[in-house]
Amino acid sequence: MVRSHRITLCSALAAVALLAVACVGADIYARSRATHLLQDVRNVTLGRSTEADISLIVRKHGREAGDAVGDGMCAHAGGTAHSVRITGGYLPFIHQRIPFFQSWAANADFLVQDGLACFASYKLYVYSPNGGDIVLANQESYQNHSVSSEGNTYSVSAKRIRNFDDLTTRLSLDANSETRQRAFDFDLSCLIRLGGCRAACELMPSAWLDYQQKAKQEGWTLPADETGDSRCKKLAQPG
Repeated sequence: MVRSHRITLCSALAAVALLAVACVGADIYARSRATHLLQDVRNVTLGRSTEADISLIVRKHGREAGDAVGDGMCAHAGGTAHSVRITGGYLPFIHQRIPFFQSWAANADFLVQDGLACFASYKLYVYSPNGGDIVLANQESYQNHSVSSEGNTYSVSAKRIRNFDDLTTRLSLDANSETRQRAFDFDLSCLIRLGGCRAACELMPSAWLDYQQKAKQEGWTLPADETGDSRCKKLAQPG
């Protein structure tokens, strides 16, 4: 009887271990897919990439997610929206959330007008295990020549409201290669790290540094919970 109980316990522990390995493996694979999707979004050239190019990206990474892209993103209203989504933090095969794990989704959204891409975005949503907290890292590219009333080709914004943490970069068509590199600097390593991703600043480290620099230039005082977060890069102090 004792031996039978031991065998049952060992079998149960082995099953749990196998499930844990499967879950980690599935998340590693999902993160790899999200990284490749990010690269494909980065390679889209607004005003030159065709609808066929965008459709190829969607088919390569899954299928149309059906997300809407609002008006005002391009030169005029209308156009054809395309989107694709990759998810992580779910049990393999049955797509149920893994208890105590973060679930997340990488979304690529596009808008096409007159046969050419005029808007592209890459969004990474990370949800706490209880589903209450949301972290959003968001990169948006526009065909406009500027993304602000001051004529800037690059902008970064951040906000933390209760359980919502958002860091967003916006690029215009005229942004140079160095600026594009900073805007697309995503660090997805925390998606498979013990403890997961807790702040948008760790997902977009260069954008967070740029936001701190912007705050310094504008004379803003950032809240202590933002500047004191050990997971986030700090702006180098002079001297």
